[in-house]
Amino acid sequence: MTSTEIHIKNAFLDLYMDNYFNKITVKDVCQKANISRATFYVYYEDLESLLHEIENEILDYISSVFGMWKYVSLDKVEYSQPFPMFLDILNYVYKNIKAYRALLGYYGNNSFITKYNRLVKKSCYNKWIEEGYHEDDAEVLACLSAGAIINICTTWVLNGFSKNKDVSPERIAILTTNAIASLRRMKLNK
Repeated sequence: MTSTEIHIKNAFLDLYMDNYFNKITVKDVCQKANISRATFYVYYEDLESLLHEIENEILDYISSVFGMWKYVSLDKVEYSQPFPMFLDILNYVYKNIKAYRALLGYYGNNSFITKYNRLVKKSCYNKWIEEGYHEDDAEVLACLSAGAIINICTTWVLNGFSKNKDVSPERIAILTTNAIASLRRMKLNK
């Protein structure tokens, strides 16, 4: 990705945090990025393609994280230690805070939120099934797990990390791990 693409994305995200998507124009992005319209169109067909690229980068990364940790057993989840998958996701959120604030914020894209939720829930469900849980229990556990991951990210992002400076990605990952470890120990219909 070129520095110009990064600059365009940042300008777009700055605008998107404070405006509905349909109220943002290419002209607005170009003015904010201090580039010409011609430069914008070198990189993007339109604002929709820019938005989809940002969304797909996030969804692809989250999917890859779940894929990387597919073979790690939840039996390895210990209290007071962050589960690596959660830490990877939260570090990514922290690194891409502007995109998350724009996409999950007040003016955010509901279809992205739905895709994000489905991806996380499906990945969690598959993990619980791999761990040997009954489908009905895996569904409930996936909803709880995905809800925790998504709501923690959303709340953390929208609060701007400002309420408590001690709340780091690692601390949130430990708290999430503890919650998931508690679910794991329930051993419903396994």
